Amino acid sequence: AKSNAKVRRVAQSSDDNDVRGITALVNSLGGVTIIRQGFCPPGPGGSSSFSIATVLESTFLTLVYDGDANESSKTILGCLSVDDGTSVTADSENFEIAIDALSQYIPVNKNNCLFINFFVMDEKCPVPVSEQYGCDLLHAGFEICDRTDFFVWLCPKNYVVSDFIEKYFTFTKQDDLAEIGESKSEVATEKKFLNDYKVFYIHRSTILPRLLVREARVEDNDDLLPILQRAYPDIVGPKNDNNFLLADMIEAQDDRNKIFVGCLRNNDVVGMLSTSCDVNISLLMRIFDVDAFADIAQRQRQRPLPPPLVIGVSGDIRQVDVVSLYEMVSGFDAVFINVETEAEDIFTEAALESGDPVSHFIRSRMESYNVVGGEHQRAMPSAFVLVGYPRTEAEANEQMDNIFSSFDYMMELNAGDDNEEDEEDEFLQQQLDAVDALRELYMQNRRSPQCKVDWQRISVGNNSGDKLLNLHQLSGDMSRIMERRYNEIQIQLEEEKDEPLKANAFAVTLFAMEDEFVSRSDDILRLAFEEQPAFQYCLFMIPNTKLHNPLAKSFTHVQTRAGLSFDQSLYVLHRSYYLAKEHLEVVRLDSFALPTLEHFLLPLPENQRRETLVHAEVALREADVAMKDNPKEVCLVVKIADSIVGCVQLSRKVTSDDDVLWL
Repeated sequence: AKSNAKVRRVAQSSDDNDVRGITALVNSLGGVTIIRQGFCPPGPGGSSSFSIATVLESTFLTLVYDGDANESSKTILGCLSVDDGTSVTADSENFEIAIDALSQYIPVNKNNCLFINFFVMDEKCPVPVSEQYGCDLLHAGFEICDRTDFFVWLCPKNYVVSDFIEKYFTFTKQDDLAEIGESKSEVATEKKFLNDYKVFYIHRSTILPRLLVREARVEDNDDLLPILQRAYPDIVGPKNDNNFLLADMIEAQDDRNKIFVGCLRNNDVVGMLSTSCDVNISLLMRIFDVDAFADIAQRQRQRPLPPPLVIGVSGDIRQVDVVSLYEMVSGFDAVFINVETEAEDIFTEAALESGDPVSHFIRSRMESYNVVGGEHQRAMPSAFVLVGYPRTEAEANEQMDNIFSSFDYMMELNAGDDNEEDEEDEFLQQQLDAVDALRELYMQNRRSPQCKVDWQRISVGNNSGDKLLNLHQLSGDMSRIMERRYNEIQIQLEEEKDEPLKANAFAVTLFAMEDEFVSRSDDILRLAFEEQPAFQYCLFMIPNTKLHNPLAKSFTHVQTRAGLSFDQSLYVLHRSYYLAKEHLEVVRLDSFALPTLEHFLLPLPENQRRETLVHAEVALREADVAMKDNPKEVCLVVKIADSIVGCVQLSRKVTSDDDVLWL
């Protein structure tokens, strides 16, 4: 099938000529009564609201194939309507019920399937002609619904389908369809949903075959030149003597500059894509507002940064002022962790299962840092300072090997034997017992190659309980340790500021397809990403004089920065786009996903991040209110597996565009 000018989309508010034309076609096939039996059978009461007007007004997409027109009416030879409901009169819940049932037998999901609500063709025409009508209608349908892989028709058991349906569609016998389990909605179970239907489906590759993609060869020049001339007449048009430009580019391919071609099964070439890794990302960042793509540019690191130190402070920890210790630690870009107050966050079930809960906690904290990212991302800390670990003698014995191998320093606060201990402070007493046990184990193992910790005892028992003076004694050694690591990190970061930014992207230099295969352009783009595994983004520059380029449909348009203009527009595509069909889902935020949302929002400025989280917490208060009951606040998250890749917050309180925050 190919694109056909006689196929057109009918507006939902269509004129009377379209209604009359489709009605005449239906009457020629036996009338509304017969057609209704296949596409909108009467309900339990024996009636149905089916009409041609209902089809046009209710469905997402209606296409018609125009015949010869006269002055009084249009001759319509075929009509196709698709929607997310299984029939014209189906309610919204019907879609999810059908998808849940069908997914047991067909690889359909909420993102890749639509249902045929109406599909008729003039059967008086010769078979080859009527088949062409049907193929052209399906071709146009898949072109418009370019992210849809399946059209499904749930046909009543007793309805006799046309020869065209039997030839091009796959039939799933209802005897093979199991009843929906009790875990699904009661409505679906009561209707024994699929048992009332025959299931016919067609995959887009039946009409629009998947392209075979390979690297270009010099002999492809003659096949590609006409396609390229239509797409880039200013570069390789008839008036330009550049007929061998493409051949020269193909011959000059290397690891950084590649050209891919898309072919049919008969080796006919129908499209090409030329890419380059030479991207001036600094210039693009000055002109275009790419701040939302936090990792689109990176600084090329010659060597890794020194890892953060892990410093333990244990012993008589009540002898120092904890608030002042926190301020001192923070001054060196270090992370302060009070094990007593943060125990619930540290010793989670997952952390305990790892066998080394503290290292597990530190690794999870480090994931929120990114040394080489955008301007809103934080630098790696110089140290993690844990106060009050290990907590008990048993924990000291159990975690001995982990502490000795992963901690850099252990600073014991020693108040002396004459200092009075607060026997009512259970945490302190357990901490002192733990330190005594750990110190003894350290003395036994300090010469072991696996023991890297440096143990230091700091006397804090001769200052009459002066916590600030005790802190001063502790901070002397600790400051020297952290300052040394802090300076090492800062010096390397300063040196790297002079290094040029490196693009985390490759660029499209030429992209052209035969018109009827534009919707298959993703086949070529997908391979381009596979051939460039080191890059996360693809950049596509399009001249402003070209108002619409269908090849950019998968890309995100990026605005220029305020006060700047450029003669080309920038479009950006992330490689995760190709995970969407199989893995992307939109769900309401729940309390378990809130920490993941916080991590997703890290690249945003502080005020936007805080405002978004406040709205999310407000929406969680109404999480038990169903969407159909119209809650006041809703937070939806876009997920791929367990990762959040998008967030939408809806409110009934907003009254104007000025109140909307677009991120």
